[in-house]
Amino acid sequence: MTWNNFDDASALERDILRRALPAIPSSGQSYSRVTYDPAATTHVAIGVQDSIGVTPEGCVEQLALRPLLTGAAWKVLDLLLEEALAQSGLTPDQSRGWSVQRKQQEARKQTGKPAAIEPTAWSALTATYAATVELRHSLVHRRAHTDATGALVGVDAAGQSLHPLTTAEQTALARVVLTAADTVLATAPDSRMEARLLRHLADLTAVHGAAIAAAPIPDVIPEVTAILDPDPADSGRYPLDLPAIRASLPFPGTTHADIIVAPRDRPGQELHGHLEDAPDSLVTIDLDDPPKWLAKRM
Repeated sequence: MTWNNFDDASALERDILRRALPAIPSSGQSYSRVTYDPAATTHVAIGVQDSIGVTPEGCVEQLALRPLLTGAAWKVLDLLLEEALAQSGLTPDQSRGWSVQRKQQEARKQTGKPAAIEPTAWSALTATYAATVELRHSLVHRRAHTDATGALVGVDAAGQSLHPLTTAEQTALARVVLTAADTVLATAPDSRMEARLLRHLADLTAVHGAAIAAAPIPDVIPEVTAILDPDPADSGRYPLDLPAIRASLPFPGTTHADIIVAPRDRPGQELHGHLEDAPDSLVTIDLDDPPKWLAKRM
């Protein structure tokens, strides 16, 4: 099973969402870098706060674009559910495709969970879909407005106001569908992506009603470059003292970090990975056959 059809059908909406409300918030974005070199007598850490210009979130706020982005996010969620249902073996209920009513029914049954999405996340995603169908109908077929707080208010078939979707929930919906899309389209499992999906879903608890603990994943992940020398007994292998690297990090409360393995005798050759996925032990690295946790794309 592939997600090529979903990838193609949702590409425009995902691109718009990624530019306007990226899954990793850019407000107050900063970065922190440190180099670990066991042969050096000092270590330097750099932290930078980016405050130049308006962030994408700031533009969305100034231009009041969230309602339109909510519509784009809902379409991505709709297409994701369609593909999941198709991959589970179900067929559309209409000659022209799936009706929203049928998809809502299947969403309430949590049908079609993709292999890449864990059950808790799929339960919340499908509940979010089912709970926002009437809001979608308001945006597409009825009427909707924003109140003084920026909350999006639709109406049901009788013209009665629906429960408002707050600005924070609108933003969370965009980030949820972006992260869910990235998860099913990824070539390999990614623990950070899974954590971010749960984190953003936790911000939608009032919509889907599921109990989800916010995942401990920071917006800004520090980067550590480890300078390695070859093993004197085996020039093709490089010792990497992971406990020492973790102990050297000057960033309080660090749970996640990018690691760049840079051999001193091979300038320009680097391996990238996630430090939180690495073992807590001294290991030796074969640069031509690295462990799986160093084979991940950043």
